[in-house]
This record gives sequence, structure tokens and C-alpha cells, in this order.
Amino acid sequence: DHPRFPALLATYGHLAGGAANGQGGEEASSMGEEMLSLTLECVASSQGEKSHATKRLPGSLSVAKLKLLCESVFRIKAAEQELFMRHKESPVPEPLGDDRETLAYVGVPDGATILVGMVE
Repeated sequence: DHPRFPALLATYGHLAGGAANGQGGEEASSMGEEMLSLTLECVASSQGEKSHATKRLPGSLSVAKLKLLCESVFRIKAAEQELFMRHKESPVPEPLGDDRETLAYVGVPDGATILVGMVE
């Protein structure tokens, strides 16, 4: 037992699920639930080879890491990419925004299409 355990227990309460014994609790069971099936579609005029790909990605993935993935799929440098999201609820594509944010934070739903363009 850790000497500060009783004080921490009094302050924060018991840990949820199996996290106290290292099993991960709810986090491990919800891992599959936060996976998003996304279609990556290249709309850059210079890219004609591979126009789209479907990937299952975690909602915790950052926009910057998504750009790196798109770089490997479409051969467009991450710094030159502009990403937009299109989904059923909104026919108009929305910009993904800050590279540091996660897909879940910017509101990317399961089944969305990520449009990959080039910065002009």
C-alpha cells in the first residue's frame, strides 16, 4: 500500500471498473466503440491515381496524424493538405480545423467522408 493512498481515496473516491487492478475497466471495453469508419476522398486536381480509401480510425486520433495518414495514401504532403468533413446531416463540407484537436473533439461522426484537398 502506498502511504498516500488513504488520503487520495478520501479526496477522489474509488477508481471505476478494473482500473485499480490494471485491467483498464471501461476504457478497454469502449475502445471498439470509439472507432470511426471514415472514407478518405482526395479532391486535389493533381491527384488522379487513388481517389478514395476507407479506414477505421480511433476518435482520439489528432487531425495532424490524420494528415500524415492521408500523406501516405494520397502522396500529398501534410503541410499542403486542407481537410474537410462531409456527413449525412450536413451536405456542405466543414473544415476540420486545428491540427492539434482530435477527430472526436471536432465532431467527426462514424461514416463521414474526409475530403483531402491542397492548399492554394
